[in-house]
Amino acid sequence: MDDSVVRESGEMLRRSRGYVPDALALPPGFKNVPPVLCLGADLKNTFCLVRGEQAVLSQHLGDLSDDGIQMQWREALRLMQNIYDFTPQYVVHDAHPGYVSSQWAREMNLPTQTVLHHHAHAAACLAEHQWPLDGGDVIALTLDGIGMGENGALWGGECLRVNYRECEHLGGLPAVALPGGDLAAKQPWRNLLAQCLRFVPEWQNYSETASVQQQNWSVLVRAIERGINAPLASSCGRFFDAVAAALGCAPATLSYEGEAACALEALAASCHGVTHPVTMPRVDNQLDLATFWQQWLNWQAPVNQRAWAFHDALAQGFAALMREQATMRGITTLVFSGGVIHNQFTGG
Repeated sequence: MDDSVVRESGEMLRRSRGYVPDALALPPGFKNVPPVLCLGADLKNTFCLVRGEQAVLSQHLGDLSDDGIQMQWREALRLMQNIYDFTPQYVVHDAHPGYVSSQWAREMNLPTQTVLHHHAHAAACLAEHQWPLDGGDVIALTLDGIGMGENGALWGGECLRVNYRECEHLGGLPAVALPGGDLAAKQPWRNLLAQCLRFVPEWQNYSETASVQQQNWSVLVRAIERGINAPLASSCGRFFDAVAAALGCAPATLSYEGEAACALEALAASCHGVTHPVTMPRVDNQLDLATFWQQWLNWQAPVNQRAWAFHDALAQGFAALMREQATMRGITTLVFSGGVIHNQFTGG
């Protein structure tokens, strides 16, 4: 079992050894829930057994594309079911049909229910804070690498109206190509190229694009133009990768997930704030990244200040979007969830 990971402040980042398999109380209003097995997503997977007024989360298991992790997952599920004498009547799984966990759900011969990835992010935060079942709507900001959204769209930087039963998309980041598909999550320069092609017409004139110009980028341009292995996604994680590549703090190929974003956060943390001209205004409920890139690329400052300005502009842009949507609907509660929220500047 993996060790748990907790910030010095007490914030739980990974709930595992020492906390599993304790049961958690469901929020007020959840009563006599029939046995439900919730399978989770394929990355950073955990599963959950829900019954009555309690939920039992597994330890962090990892990436289900790995055969060894799949074996650990099955053994952990068998053990948890034995400990709690648990036989599911229903199965809940991520809306992504290609996930291993979704495939397993279909093989269980039980009634299934799909959940949008980012609805699950927001609902998990609500449950953690004991938001009642009938507590009403909240405005949720869900930021991560990627997840299945409505109508097959790939999300990752979304502002949502959410309750436990419903999820309405309100705005967020614009969708940008992922050149090479899954490779975009491993090679940050690909995301910088995609951002430049969408928002920076004269991108080759900027020294910040050196990491792209060192690659065989023209092949990817043609692939993006033809829609070949370049799906559109409103991914906040890939936006971080693009900025990290522009600042030169990300390698051409990452050694581990989140490496570029961690390096970018560390740079910003060394700055302690600075006055800057960089903004991300809202246009049709989306953050205007064309304005961001124009201002940011033309502002000459030390790299740590530019890293801080990116974080600050992103946080200010999302804060303004959430405030507008909440005021418009008379909602007073905000929710923040997703892997990017672990960043001290977006979630702090």
